[in-house]
Amino acid sequence: PIKLIPTNAILCCACIFLNGSIIARYCKRLQKVVPTLYFMNATVDMTVGVGVALQTLTIIPLISKEYNISGYIAATCYILVGVSTRTSTFVNLLLCTVRAINIILPFRHISRFALITVTACYATSWVAMVAWDISWFEKQP
Repeated sequence: PIKLIPTNAILCCACIFLNGSIIARYCKRLQKVVPTLYFMNATVDMTVGVGVALQTLTIIPLISKEYNISGYIAATCYILVGVSTRTSTFVNLLLCTVRAINIILPFRHISRFALITVTACYATSWVAMVAWDISWFEKQP
């Protein structure tokens, strides 16, 4: 695992930089539905990149055992990456659905507020599920 740390660092930096450029491109056009979905997807993907970078930084002390680092920090990073990955997949599904609706019904209005609300509820439900899962495992002997 130690040999993969430089590769992870390079990929995380590329992920953060490229998604940052997508965010900068679409942040000016958030009044429309499709740019909002691209913006949300880039934001969530950037969160994945930051989470993997934090995982890489927290795994070094855990493996080397030179520093006393809490396992909760590493677990938080894994939770961040897991929820962000699932939310990214959901936003891509929304984007495909919106594109299909735009092709079939070109003049159909799609509510941007509804898409943002559904995405927030989806991410919140995964955070709640992970929190329940962690609390359940902590109660186990």
